[in-house]
Amino acid sequence: MVQTSPRPPKSWAFNPLQSGILSHAPPVDLPPHRTYNLLVRFLASSRPTSRLTNVATGLLAQLQTGNMNAFVIYDSTFGNTEQIARAIADTLGEQGSVRVARVGEAGTLDVEGLDLLVLGCPTQRHKPTPAVQAFLVSLPRGALQGLPAAAFDTRYRKARWLTGAAARGIAKRLRKTGASPLLPPESFFVAARLGPLEEGELQRAGDWAREVLASFEHSVPDGTEVSSPSDGDNPAE
Repeated sequence: MVQTSPRPPKSWAFNPLQSGILSHAPPVDLPPHRTYNLLVRFLASSRPTSRLTNVATGLLAQLQTGNMNAFVIYDSTFGNTEQIARAIADTLGEQGSVRVARVGEAGTLDVEGLDLLVLGCPTQRHKPTPAVQAFLVSLPRGALQGLPAAAFDTRYRKARWLTGAAARGIAKRLRKTGASPLLPPESFFVAARLGPLEEGELQRAGDWAREVLASFEHSVPDGTEVSSPSDGDNPAE
């Protein structure tokens, strides 16, 4: 389990009274990602000259400058996917606190204070591993409402219709739980069934994590889906 630089409190207390956004409203505690999404929506719908817009912009800046709190959950059969997961976590750790755990050791997913979820596993029979499927099924609809997320897998470098792509199934299920995908599902490639990873894949995992970070910084409100690449774009396990 990897832990990197510190992250803000477990929850970001959004108090309309203290912020001045509402003058006659009770305090409301919201997780960081939900507060962020509410502010983005408000700014998109308000007038640029509004005093409330200035307040909301300041609150949004506070969220954006805070350290990110991420959780990378993975499954791995021969260690290849674990290497990818840890490469992703190392890069995400440059911007905040990152926890890494195998799916069987992740326990009950607590989204309080969580800003980003990354989930990945090997592709087996065109699908996620049984452990990851069980984990996803255990998440009720709406459990991850508005939580930024990203999915990845490992597979052979062949046409996706031949190998399948676990990440696509993961991303689909995450959307059903209410999570907001930041990027299309990504595949990383192994040279053979037992590995190793193809040359350059660990570097590419780090680059992909940077894309996740960039998308996180400009994430859109919940409910927006990211289109998946065509079959020819991303072949293999």
